[in-house]
Amino acid sequence: MSRKPLRRDDQGASLVEFALILPLFALILFAIVDFGALFSSYTTMRGGVQASARLASLDQYDSFGGSCGATDPTSEMVCTTISEIGGMLATDPGTLEVGICFVNSGTSCATEADSQTGSQCNPGSSPATYCEVEICAQVTARSTTGITAPFLDGKVISTKSIVRLELGNSSATSYHSLDSGTVAYDGVNYGTMTCT
Repeated sequence: MSRKPLRRDDQGASLVEFALILPLFALILFAIVDFGALFSSYTTMRGGVQASARLASLDQYDSFGGSCGATDPTSEMVCTTISEIGGMLATDPGTLEVGICFVNSGTSCATEADSQTGSQCNPGSSPATYCEVEICAQVTARSTTGITAPFLDGKVISTKSIVRLELGNSSATSYHSLDSGTVAYDGVNYGTMTCT
C-alpha cells in the first residue's frame, strides 16, 4: 500500500516570520518619520535665524508678522526671529528660546549693558565696538510618533548665525544684547538665551 507524501503547510511559518519582522519594520518606519520631522525643524529654525540676522544687520528689526508685546528694537528683533522661524514639527511647544548679542570680529558677546549702532562700528578702537550681530535659537525636541521618545525627547537642537552690521549712518537703531527674560509674541511668552 502506497502512502501519499505529507504536505508541509508553510502558512504558519510565514505568519511567525511576519510577526518577528513587523516590530523592527515599524521601528525603522517611525524613526524615519521622527528624524525627518526633526531635521525639517532644524532647517526651518536655521533658515529663520539666518534671515533674522540679515534683517538685524540692515536695521529691519520690526519685520514680524504677528503682535509683539515689546517696543524696544532688540525685543522686536526677537519677535522677528520667532516670526521668521515659524512653526516646527517634532518640538515641544513653548520651548523655543532666542538670543541676540553683538560680537567684535567674531570673538565674544557684548554684555547686556553694551549697546551698539552701526555708526559706532570700529573693531580697532579701545574699547572695541561690536561690529557683528549674532542671533541664536534653541528648542527642545519631541518624538511625534512616541516610538523614538527615549532617543529624542528632551534633546536640544540649536543654531546661530553671525552677520556683519551693514549700517553706517548716525540714525542707526541702538540695540542691546538680550540674554535673559521673556518676550511675548502673539500672546505667547518666549524665553531668551545667552548666545555662545
